[in-house]
Amino acid sequence: MAAGGCGKFVDVGYERFLGRMKKQLWCVCLAFALLWVFGDAQNASCQTVDLTLSGVGNDEISKDIEVDTVNNVNKFVEKVGSLDFAVGQECFQLKLNASVVADVVVSTCKRSSFDTTLILLKEAPTETQEQLPDDIFLNRFDPTCEGSEGTMRSTVEYRTVENEEFLYVVVTGWEGARGAATVSFNVKKAEPLQISWGLDRIDQRNLPRDNMSSLSRGGDGVFVYVVDSGVNPTHSEFLATDSTTSGSRASEGKSFVAESDLSDCTGHGTHVAALIAGRTLGVAQGASIIAVKVLRCDNRVTLRRLLAGEKNSSSTRTFSFGSDVQGPTRSSLFMSCRGKKRRCWQP
Repeated sequence: MAAGGCGKFVDVGYERFLGRMKKQLWCVCLAFALLWVFGDAQNASCQTVDLTLSGVGNDEISKDIEVDTVNNVNKFVEKVGSLDFAVGQECFQLKLNASVVADVVVSTCKRSSFDTTLILLKEAPTETQEQLPDDIFLNRFDPTCEGSEGTMRSTVEYRTVENEEFLYVVVTGWEGARGAATVSFNVKKAEPLQISWGLDRIDQRNLPRDNMSSLSRGGDGVFVYVVDSGVNPTHSEFLATDSTTSGSRASEGKSFVAESDLSDCTGHGTHVAALIAGRTLGVAQGASIIAVKVLRCDNRVTLRRLLAGEKNSSSTRTFSFGSDVQGPTRSSLFMSCRGKKRRCWQP
């Protein structure tokens, strides 16, 4: 009896040992499987697209590449600023002629079955970009694309500088969307820009002017509150191809005048917003505008309305008034404020 009981005890212990080993073996296999899936996505490399110009004459290169992200597990960029992106991404390394200043355009306008987002980077992509610095250009909707009903298609534009040999473009979906698309790449030798005196002068310290501007599509991810007479968001100056909103980079914020309509009845606020972020004369052509209306249609503003508008703005804000401020102090006012502590200055 004792021997039999001992044998039974040994059998039960052996079965328990095997059961534990099976569980551990299963966990090890699962860990290897996950490592293979996510490791393969992490170690995925960018596909090289040769767009090297010869530098002779009006050289131009165009290429189309088909992508399908339905079964794609790659993730090159997970976060840009406050925007999160899921797996299902394609990455392209654009090889350029470093001695030629060129205009680069990448677009999904030709064909796309899903809402695309294009991210152009000057450096190889990393999973997390904490903010939108000057070397990242992002676009999820290009309102100028023809035949794009039902899907949001994207375009990013960039002018290279000397000694710039590589750019990187990540194709992903908006809010996890996946599908098939044609990614079009176009690069051509840049023509000298006939720019305004202001843009020409603002980017250089020394004279004479060089009739060029290095302010290339800056301002992405920046929100500017224009405290003025309102802004017309449908104006063509704000329908730029690097828009990150549905159709316009200008939006209506809040009105502090008796009439709640946010429309710009004088045109002054729209004029100021176009100087800030308009696609023709704007200094930060990728910035987003939020209108804060404090000027009435008779071009008058009280100090109380002005301060209320300033307190309800954040990030970067601008005031530009040529009319008298109705209040304790009657004077012409031009003032800019920046930051959470609302540091303001008057030139």
